[in-house]
Amino acid sequence: MKLLSSVSLWTLAVFSAVLEISQAECDISGCEGNDTETSTTTSIVNCTISNGSSASENGCFNCCKEATTKPPAVMNLTATNITASSISLEWSKPEGNISLYRVRWNDGGFNETTGASLTITGLTPGVNISISVSAVAGDTLSEGETATLSVYTKPEVVRNITVTQITTSSVSLKWTKPEGNSSFYRVQWTDGNGNGSDHVTQTNITMTNLTAGVQYEITVTAVTDDGRAEGQSTTVSQYTQPAGVRNLTVAGITTSSISLKWTQPEGSSLFYRIQRTDTTNNWGVSVTETDVNVPELTAGVLYSFTLIAVAGDHKTESEVSEIVHYTSKRMNHTSDNVLVVCLVPQPFFQHYKLRGEQSHHQKKADKTKKHI
Repeated sequence: MKLLSSVSLWTLAVFSAVLEISQAECDISGCEGNDTETSTTTSIVNCTISNGSSASENGCFNCCKEATTKPPAVMNLTATNITASSISLEWSKPEGNISLYRVRWNDGGFNETTGASLTITGLTPGVNISISVSAVAGDTLSEGETATLSVYTKPEVVRNITVTQITTSSVSLKWTKPEGNSSFYRVQWTDGNGNGSDHVTQTNITMTNLTAGVQYEITVTAVTDDGRAEGQSTTVSQYTQPAGVRNLTVAGITTSSISLKWTQPEGSSLFYRIQRTDTTNNWGVSVTETDVNVPELTAGVLYSFTLIAVAGDHKTESEVSEIVHYTSKRMNHTSDNVLVVCLVPQPFFQHYKLRGEQSHHQKKADKTKKHI
């Protein structure tokens, strides 16, 4: 009987010790209030658990705690559309149980979305935006590693492009700085045959070595620091000044007309505008040839002629070339000595010579007939 009691007491002692060890491994007081303990690992000993899933099996975190693993990082984070004030993002959903995604960007920008895409709005034009996206598990607490992306918003369009000066070989422009940020401006031009480009940091440029009288299409674009993000281009069309005509001369004169001729200027021009002035009136005409006859003039009068080359826009003009000349004087038939030449069909002509004398009552005429 004593032996039985002794065994019972020994058994009771062993049982009590095991109970104390079990209670030490699994503290019941820690489970009160349904508290949750979060794990940042991807595997737990004695537990079967997947990424983003929960586990509350015996032996995991003091037997009564719930554990959630971190989700993997999102993949293929891409900016699909960029404007001056917005960036649209897309990414691939990672494996595991994902409840939402957290998106953060410059200056405390933050948003959450359940889908694998988001458009960030209200951004400043032409600035670098650093973006991070992370997946969040079903407990809304366990957050995976972030995927990051750095991208510039597009600069705004340049404004108020104005042509300030043109010559036969250059065009000068100025414009207003766009809103937001930009690092420099890319200026490109073409006449349809050749191209040119330049980069400037100021809001003006003079393009040189151009062809006279030619139309150029000029575009100005704001560019960011990385040299890749460009704003919308602004285009202006402008002709260079035609070169002045060369070698303007009088080709012939009569009592009622003056003929002019000249050499075509270098470069290009659409037509020529000739104007004449005298003391009574003005006259003008446009021609495409390099000569003109100016009719209906008065004999013995001094006339001034101006000539300009005009570009294809009908308004851009060259410098003025000018020439001054008299028309021929009309013959005076009442003078004492008059020479009259009459032309007759070949093979012969008759030459008459009239000589005036002092007497008003008698005149003597010599007639000579010559054969050719």
